[in-house]
Formats: sequence, C-alpha cells, structure tokens
Amino acid sequence: MYLFKEKSQPDDSQKYVIPKKSLATNSEKIDVVGIDLGTSRCCAAVNRKNGIETVALDYKGERLLPSFVSYCEKNPICGQLVIDRLRFYAKSTVFDTKRIIGKNFENVIKDKNWPFKLINAEDKPLIEIETGSEVLRKTPKQIATVLLNYVKQKAEEYQGHKLSKAIITVPASFTEAQKKVTRSAAILAGFDDIELLPEPIAAAFAYFIDRPLPNNSTVLLFDLGGGTLDVCIFKIKNDQIQIISQDGDSQLGGRDFDNVLIDYFGAILQSDYRVSELGDKKYKLMLECQKIKETISTINESWLDVEDFDPAKTGIIKINQNKFENLAKEYISRIRDIIFSALNKIKHNPKQIDKVLYVGGGSRMPMIRRMLEGIFPHAEQCCEKHPDEVVAVGAAYYGYHIFSSNNFKHASRIHNGSLYIPSKMSHKPSFKEPAKSDHKLLPSFHQSSLNIKERYVLPKKENLLRAKFQAIGIDLGTSRRCVAVNRNGQIATIPLDNSGERLLPSYFSYDEKNIMCGQVVVRRMQRYSKSTVFDSKRIIGKSFNEIEIDSNWPFSVNNENGKILIEVNGFNGKQSVTAEEVTAELLKHIEKKAYEFQGTKINNAVITVPLSFTDAQKSATMAAAILAGFDNTELLPEPIAAAFAYFIDRPIPNNSTVLLFDLGGQTLDVCIFKIQNDHIQIISNTSDSKLGGRNFDRVLVNYFKNLLKTKYGIYGLKDKKYKLLLECQKIKEDLSCGENTW
Repeated sequence: MYLFKEKSQPDDSQKYVIPKKSLATNSEKIDVVGIDLGTSRCCAAVNRKNGIETVALDYKGERLLPSFVSYCEKNPICGQLVIDRLRFYAKSTVFDTKRIIGKNFENVIKDKNWPFKLINAEDKPLIEIETGSEVLRKTPKQIATVLLNYVKQKAEEYQGHKLSKAIITVPASFTEAQKKVTRSAAILAGFDDIELLPEPIAAAFAYFIDRPLPNNSTVLLFDLGGGTLDVCIFKIKNDQIQIISQDGDSQLGGRDFDNVLIDYFGAILQSDYRVSELGDKKYKLMLECQKIKETISTINESWLDVEDFDPAKTGIIKINQNKFENLAKEYISRIRDIIFSALNKIKHNPKQIDKVLYVGGGSRMPMIRRMLEGIFPHAEQCCEKHPDEVVAVGAAYYGYHIFSSNNFKHASRIHNGSLYIPSKMSHKPSFKEPAKSDHKLLPSFHQSSLNIKERYVLPKKENLLRAKFQAIGIDLGTSRRCVAVNRNGQIATIPLDNSGERLLPSYFSYDEKNIMCGQVVVRRMQRYSKSTVFDSKRIIGKSFNEIEIDSNWPFSVNNENGKILIEVNGFNGKQSVTAEEVTAELLKHIEKKAYEFQGTKINNAVITVPLSFTDAQKSATMAAAILAGFDNTELLPEPIAAAFAYFIDRPIPNNSTVLLFDLGGQTLDVCIFKIQNDHIQIISNTSDSKLGGRNFDRVLVNYFKNLLKTKYGIYGLKDKKYKLLLECQKIKEDLSCGENTW
C-alpha cells in the first residue's frame, strides 16, 4: 500500500483524516520503525513504553547518523566514525547518495566535493571507490542498503527484538524510479513490510499528533533537509488535512550552504595565504565548513584556522552571519521563488497562511527564519526543538497506527485511500494513589556518606507520568550535562543548544558580553582558551587545599582565605568567579531551555550528585541552584537516579542483587543494591572522586605529547594543547567502538 498517489505530485483531493479517538503507543509488540533516510543524516524512531522515541544510532547515543559509508574496512562502516576518518580514507567513502539514487546518469548533478567517481553503466550511475587494495563499484541502492541495515540493527538493539516493518520517508519530489529503488534497498536490508511516506506528511503527523488542530486554517510546511527542499501547503478542516499545493527542489539543501562556505574559504586560502593545493585536506575544509555553519547559526561569528591547512602559515579567516547570508543570497532567492510558486498554484497570498511549520536541520539557520518571518509576518512560526527528528517521529507514529492490529485494515481501506492521522497517542493507565509507606521517595541526602540502610521506593511509572507536579531532572556532569522533563505523559531529554544536542559540554566562555556555554565554546577554545572554564564540578564546594590542579586548565585558580576563585579573561578584562557562580550560569541556561521546550516555567529541580560528594559540595550545589532561580531543589545520588531509569519500565527482579557501575567524567561510583518488594536498598558502595573519563583523556594526551616531542621535535604546543585535549577525547570515543584511529 503506497501512502500517496503513484506520481511525483499528489492531486488536490488527497486528504489525510485525523480520528478523534486516541490510540495507545505503549505496546512494544508493534515491531515497526520510522526511518528518515536523509541526504546528510539519518534518524529512526520506534514505540516504547514511554511512547514514540528516537533511537540512539551510535555508541555515543547520538540520534542523528551522518549518511556517510566507508569501505576502508572488511565490512562497510557508517556514521560519525567515517567523518572523523574522512581525510585519510576519502577515496573509500560515499555520501550524498540520496542525490543519486533512482536517477539516470545524465540526470545526476555531480558535486565537486565528492571523493568518489561516478561511472555511466547503461545510463545508470555506478559509484567507484578505492579501498587501497582494490577498486569497488557500488550502486546507490547498495549504499542505501548499508545505511538501512545499520539503522535496523541499532533499532533492534534499542528495542531488544527483531523489527520487520518500516515506514521510510521520501521527499515529495521523488519520482517513481527513486521510490522503487528505495523500497528495494529496504528489502535488501531485511525489512519484510515497507511503506513509503512523503516527508512533509510525516512531519505534519509529528506536529499535529498532540496539538489541537486549528480548524479551517491554512498551514505551510517548510522542509529544508541536507539535499532537498519541500514546501507543502495544507488545508485543515473538520479533522482533515488536505494537501492543496506543494513545490520543491531536489537539488537544494543544507549541503549547498556548506558549499558556499567551502568556496569562500577556499578562495581566501588561495589568494591571501597561497594555500592552493589542499589535497585530502579539502575534506577537512568541507567538515570545518559544516561546523562553522552550525556555529554561526548560534552566535554571530566564527572562523577558519589557516594553520590547519598549512602548518607553515598562521592566521584566521573570519565570517559572520551577515557575510554568510550575502554569500548565500542566490539560494535564498531560489527558496523564496519556490515558496511563492507553491502559493501561486492555489492563488494564495502570504496573509492567507496561518501557520508555518519548520522541518529539517536547514531551518535552524537564522537567515532562513528571518526569510520566513519576513514572507509570513502574520503567521504563527512553529519550530520543534528537534526539527531534524520530526520526520522520523511522524513516520513512527504513522507506522504504529497502520500496523497495529486494530488499525491496519481500517487505515488501508476506509475513505477510498484517505489515511488517518491519529490524534495524541498516549496510554491512559488506571491510576491509584500509592500505598502509604514509611519510606520516602526522595530521602534526605545531606550526609557525607550515604546511609546504607536507606531505602528508595520504586514508584509506578504511570503514577509518575500522571502527576501534575513538574520538575527538571538535571545531571550536572563534569564533561557533559543532560536534562529531562515530563512532557505529554512521557519523560523526554531536552535539547540544550540551538543545534538540538541533548548533551551539553560543560564548558563556559566569558569573552563575550553574555556568557556562552556548550559546544560553541569547545569549537572556539583554541582562540579563546584563557576565557574558558571547564571542570567546575572538580572544584565546587572544595577548599583550595582539596583541589588537584590540572595542567590542562586554561584558567588559574587563586586562594582567597581558603576559598577558590577562578580567574579568566572576561569581556572587560580579568574576571574572578566561583565554581558556584559558574554552575549557576549553567543552571540558568538549563532553566531557559526547559522553558522553551515545555512552554512553561519550571521552578523545581532534582539535581544528581556523586555518592562521594561531601556536605560542603552538596551545599555549594544547592547554593548554585538558588542563584539560578530554582525555588525547590532536591539532590539525588547519581546511582539511585540511574537505578530509577533502569527499573522504572522493566519488571523488577524481586529479591535480587544488582551492581551499578557509574564511570563519569570525574568520578567512579560502584553501588550494590538489594531489590525486594519494590524497594531498592543500598547495601554497599564505594567511590573515587578523582577517577573518571578525564583521566583516560589525560593518558592519551600524555602519550601523544611524548610522541610529538620525541618523534617530531614538537615541544611547545601553547594554545594547541587544548586542541590536542579535544582531539584525544574524540580518539577515546572512536577507540570505544573498536576501531583503530589517530
């Protein structure tokens, strides 16, 4: 059953019906996965006991998998690991296959940045790659199969059982040939039942699944992905969504904006620095330009370091948002033309659009948002916090609906092919007040060592999710921070920066008027190291004599009557801050992002801390929460929080003994629980407050520093030592998935 007419454009009578009856999504027996097979990145979503969730697609827990495939190993590998090794294995790497799949050779528009060759085989494109020992030729279908097989494997690991059904989204502009090849790739990947769903329809599912439908309104969906642009206009009336117009460009996406930056920086490297032969470093330039695009979508300015492309040259090439917009004005003009083309097809003007829905990672660029706000000043601008995940989420919702036993027949035959968009999918469990107990849900945690007699009650998940009380759960990690809230009846981790990342690097920069934190600080660290603070969790609540000063800290720590002051280069010169103030700034950022995610202010927080934290460290953490503006704060031991997450939706193994191993950025906690009658009792624990992931980073830093000195005669790294630190963190992550790296 196809989900749209068998032609590249749907007719105006195509309607998608929204039933009034809610549908549960807490049955894990529906083995369907929704897949957004993107040009730049892939995303997958499945149904779990919490509802629809996106799948962790790599060893770091990332939900977005770069659509890169490499044949440098015996078995093909894909994802971020391929990107990290691209400079060295470029000729064995393939990407952008969505721009090739299902096309005739003459219709493929070649990209000068492709490291592979395209061969004409009876007017069909073959991709030629070099592995070092041999030359391979692969069809685009085979590359798509590798990606789909990998996504299927990761989704099955996430679910704990086999998945045979898939909803795969495709651009609205895909031809029949492109759809056919995509379906064939899914079959080769091992899926038995496959449905293709237009990306705009999947996105509409995700947007309207748990929102009141604005009756008799007109909605424009703008989807700027990595390789394609789709503009779709819907009419919403009487619980029906009808597509009344659509347009798009299969050769316009985020990759084109990357190419604008590649051309700009490449020209300046050649004209101003005489760096003309990049060789394999052109792929490093490509990846750096992608990072720069993401950075200036968050802050106004970024730059390229010339030394990265010629060690004999020094300097930086700056770019800001205005310059980027001027460079990309041709693409902005093309996008505007496509939007007005979609409007003109139905003789509409911009004032007749009530809502604009943002989809795709490209919609994060400020120039895109300003353009849409300028064209539709009277329309409500709607952007999910994960615009590059909504397509996969919508596909999973739809898949659950059509493959569930009560709905498959119904959805496929009723209304002459019209399809149902289910309303808010949430289970409605029976609710009983928990029995009274002498044991507290969140017992007092204000002693330097946890009382091993303390018991924690494992609450019933349905009771938690039905509760009206709202609190933010915060993991204040040494290296990275993570935050979760109760949203629409399920626990969700929230995006903590403008790129949608859920893990926020615990880095702060004081060189701007407003303090910055997160990945943008990491990217700027080589130039602004002396304005940067990290590892504040290793300092908070300690006296000067208790801290262990790290040689990699770019800031200095001073002793003020036993109290630690962190000194950095601030916006107006030297600036001293306490670890509590640094942590408070982070908590303010978290509070702001939680408000944006939830649409309401949350004044209550549960902050996790290591078991080894002293009373002074707990008090300092509480003080930071007060400075950040939280009214009510509870501290929870990190192992207990982890146990809650493990057992909240699993059968509790009664009368069993469980060991929890928690190796964080700075601390190691080993905790042994006894589980009996829905209670967790800690019967033993030990920890080391100076042993964590950072120590393993330091091992690599010392190893490479010694090699640089003895083998290459490089002694003084200066600010490059921070680049080495960050590179060693990446190397550690790559080695964690069992691959050789450098």
